[in-house]
Amino acid sequence: MCGMSRNFKITAAIAIVIIVLLFVTKGFHVWPFVQEVCPRDKCRIYKTGPDGQPIGVSLPEETGRTHNDFAPLPPPGLPEGMPIDPKPITVVSSYVESVQGDEASGNGHAQITYVYRTTQRVLVAFEKFKHYLQDKGYSVSSNTVESSQLTYTLSGHKIVGDKTIRQFNEAINISIAVQDQFANMVRISVIFSGIKNQ
Repeated sequence: MCGMSRNFKITAAIAIVIIVLLFVTKGFHVWPFVQEVCPRDKCRIYKTGPDGQPIGVSLPEETGRTHNDFAPLPPPGLPEGMPIDPKPITVVSSYVESVQGDEASGNGHAQITYVYRTTQRVLVAFEKFKHYLQDKGYSVSSNTVESSQLTYTLSGHKIVGDKTIRQFNEAINISIAVQDQFANMVRISVIFSGIKNQ
């Protein structure tokens, strides 16, 4: 009986110390009472869409940057003959974004992005894109990432254009992520960046 009373006193003392520590740490805004980075009365909270971008937000544009959305259609400028699904389940994102380069630096670039859900099997789509890049003369690298979503990635690169007039680095990045047994997500990003003539 005496041992039980002693154990109860020790447990009660530890509980009191923990409660006191919690109240003290709250006053100093340390874990677990960290102050919000963006309090609700000061910031507006937006939901994000499937492409990870905030819904209903107009972000300030960088000078010289243009952004044109084309969903639900594929964006113009995708390399000819690319084996995209002609009838995807849904088009998540489709846009062309560009930044005008100046003559001195020649650093302008354009990015074409197309993201869609497809019923096409992952390995079938992966092989089609891989053969396409190889047949069109891109240097190709590929990777498989196993995380919460099994994702297959491909990258292709080549220099296009006339050396005497203007040349561009063209980089194509493709990822195909397994979503469920019925659909997969395909993300294609094509980036053209200017090469300064020597």
